[in-house]
Amino acid sequence: MDTSTVIAATRLKAPELLAVVADSVRWRLLAHLADGGTRCVCDLQPVAGVAANLLSYHLRVLREAGLVPTTAALRQLLAPA
Repeated sequence: MDTSTVIAATRLKAPELLAVVADSVRWRLLAHLADGGTRCVCDLQPVAGVAANLLSYHLRVLREAGLVPTTAALRQLLAPA
């Protein structure tokens, strides 16, 4: 994760940000996305190890925290820049 991602995520207070990344599913997703590139959401389900509806929830939490940008039209996740 580079500085711009961290700066974008700092709009949350530290306890809120820690709560976002403390979840094991979200941590696995962030670790998987950290190497860069674009991912299809469907490719992340095996990484997350949860049902599609729960994956959607966890990705929304990451997106709202500013940790994971998305392209809605392509339904792809962009790894943090």
